[in-house]
Formats: sequence, structure tokens, C-alpha cells
Amino acid sequence: MCQPSRVLFAVLGLLSVTSGLQTKQQFRSEEFRVVYEWYKLDFTWPDESAKRTAFLSRRFVPQNNIISGIKIWMHKVFLTLPRWKEGVPATLVTVPSIPVGPSASPRLEPFPSWEWQDINNCSALQNVHAVEIDLDGILWVVDSGTSNELEYPDYSCPPKLLQFNAETREHYDTYTFPPGTINKDSILFDIVVDPRSRTAYISDSSETQPGIIVYRQGVSYKVTGGISMQSDPSIGSIVVNGTEVRRQQNVGPLALSVVERVLYFSPVTSHHLYSVHLSALDRPGDISSSVRDLGRKLNSSSGMILDSKHVLYYGLLESNGIARWDSSRDPFSTGQRIITEDAALLQWPCAFAFDQQRALWVISNRFQTFLANTINLEVPNFRLIKAYTGTQSYLYANEPQSLSVSSSTALQATSILFLLSICLSVKLLSNSM
Repeated sequence: MCQPSRVLFAVLGLLSVTSGLQTKQQFRSEEFRVVYEWYKLDFTWPDESAKRTAFLSRRFVPQNNIISGIKIWMHKVFLTLPRWKEGVPATLVTVPSIPVGPSASPRLEPFPSWEWQDINNCSALQNVHAVEIDLDGILWVVDSGTSNELEYPDYSCPPKLLQFNAETREHYDTYTFPPGTINKDSILFDIVVDPRSRTAYISDSSETQPGIIVYRQGVSYKVTGGISMQSDPSIGSIVVNGTEVRRQQNVGPLALSVVERVLYFSPVTSHHLYSVHLSALDRPGDISSSVRDLGRKLNSSSGMILDSKHVLYYGLLESNGIARWDSSRDPFSTGQRIITEDAALLQWPCAFAFDQQRALWVISNRFQTFLANTINLEVPNFRLIKAYTGTQSYLYANEPQSLSVSSSTALQATSILFLLSICLSVKLLSNSM
């Protein structure tokens, strides 16, 4: 059993506003606390015999299991375990959002069941990298289909999008992407959902045709964006805690502003953040002319998320950290801030989520050791860390402050109009006498 007690301190810059004008910059400390950590992952097996059989048949290879994605609904934390290598018995699991009992390393419960994890059944879950949960509690699951892609890729099953009830586990729908939308080497990396149009935007990190898949009401297509969705060849490698990663990765993390109707994205092997208005994604094709290069990030990122107040959080792989940018206030080039760094606890911060208590969660998974086949199962490898931010997911966003009139400014405007009306009344009265 491991008992995490480490705390990460982050300094979040806050701007005070008086009469709509930015005055001085103030700061307050936030704590990122470790909720769970695992040396190696284990599952809620039907019984010990099932675990032993899976281990002996290499359907369970502990060092090949890694947590990659996270989303939270009520009391459940949904985690994804991509089948990048053999021996991953379940690719979508849950743990409680509030720890139960003394264990800080809970066993993972397959979702929605063990039957749905059958790697020999293409109707079941094969290789899940990311999920999203909409306002109605519907779990959107993107399944790349391909398994063992880092060893001996198995292309037997096609990529698909599934929907479940996050609370009852009921299966609602399965949509299989047609050949015109995906490629043989498609890697469905991330997903965001527009609650207004019930449209899903999914990044495809394919080596041959990277792009963003748009799914709406049973129809899908892909848009491409040229170099904005391709890895940066000038970045030869990513070095994390002395381990060099030479894997080139195309478009990966996504973030969505449902108010400004903007999609943010970045290739993993890139230092640039890009954006595009959703109107440019209404039809398939090359959208390069509509893409904006917002500037350089501090370094590469594998995960990002926008909160309900239009603040973008994203991981910093090379510096073992997390950064933030308030998209409603400052240009990206001058507005990004590092809020925490920790070489021990934040190696490869890869995915983010918000819970109903307005806390930001992040996964760190030491992915560089997974790729290098140097995972040490005698030390903590995977952590779920959270900090209270007072905000929620982008799905709950309202109008940004910069686009609305502040209460203080509105009060001043009302007072001025009131005084003007009094002066006008006095003048009219004097003219009539």
C-alpha cells in the first residue's frame, strides 16, 4: 500500500478589476494534492483464478498497463488504459472520486463490465485513449480499434464511437467510422463535445493523414490543417527527467470554448498552440487558411482543458509542470503562466478533468519510461492529482468577463445616467420658469 502525502504548490496569478480596468496583479497559493498513486495497476477480477489465468496467458502483463485519460461524473472517476501493448485486460475503468478505505491504490473496475473488454470481439472496447461526459451524463468513448500498436499492430477492428450512461452503465449507441473518415493507422487521441449541437470533435493522430474528425447525428468526416496538425520536425526529441523520447506525435490534445465557438489544438511534438472557429469545421477538407497560430507554448503538451471561465490548462512535458492561460483576457504569447512544477510527481502530465466540486484533476503517468521499456514497478508510476480552482468544465461555460459588462461598470453607468437625467430635468425646469 502507498500513502501519498506530498503536496504541490502552485501560484495562480489573479487580476483585480476596478471599473473594468486591470489594476495590479495579485497572487494566491493553490495546492495540488495526490489523491491516488499506483506502483502497478490491478483490477477487480471476478476471482483470483481469473487473474492468475490472465497472467499466465499474457492477457495481463502489469508493466504494459498505463493510465492515459480521465473524466469525472458524480462519484466516479473514469480512466482509460490504451492497449498500446499486449496484456491490458481492460481499456476503460473506474475508481471512486472519493477514496474509500485506507488504500491509496484502488483496484480498477472495468466499465461497463468485463464482457465489454473482450479483445476478440470487435463490438466490445478495444483501445480507448480518451472519453468525454456531457451535461446529460452520457459518456462518449472513442475507440481506435487497433491494439498493440507499439508492438505488433492488430487492425482487425475498426475505430468507433460509443455512448453509455455514465451512471447506469447502459449502452446507448455505437457508431463505426467509415473508411472515408479514418485511415488504417488512425489513432483517436482526444475528444471534446459541443453541448449545443451535440457535436463531437476528435483528434486523429494518424501518421499518414492527421486531422480532426467531426461527428454529428450519425454522420462523420475529417478536416485537415496542414502543418498545424503535424509534428514539428525541428523537435528531434522530448527529454523528460533524462529519458529521451524520439516518438513523433501529430495532433493530440483538444480544448473547446462553447461560448466563443473556438477549438484549440496542438500536435504533441510541437510547441505551438493553434485555434480555429467551429464554423470552419462545418464541412470536410483542408482548413489551413482558417487556423490561427496563437504562439509558442513553453514546451510540448499531451493534454489540455478549458474551464468554465475560459482558462486553458495544459501540461508541460519537458518541465514536469502545468501552465494556464486566461483566453478571455490576455494574448497567449504574454498570458501563459506556469502554476506548478514537480519532477517527482508530475512526470508526463497527460490528461485533465474537472469534478462537480470545482477541482481540477490531472494524470501523471511517466509515459517516457513506458516507451523506453524501463518502467520500475517498485516506485509510484501513475498519479491522480487535484487542486481546487473554483471552476468547472468548459461544458458549463457562460459569457466570458471580457465580453460582458462588469457589475461595477454597470453600476457606474447607471449612476451617470441618473445624474444626467437630474441635470436635464433641472435645466428644463429653469427654462420653463
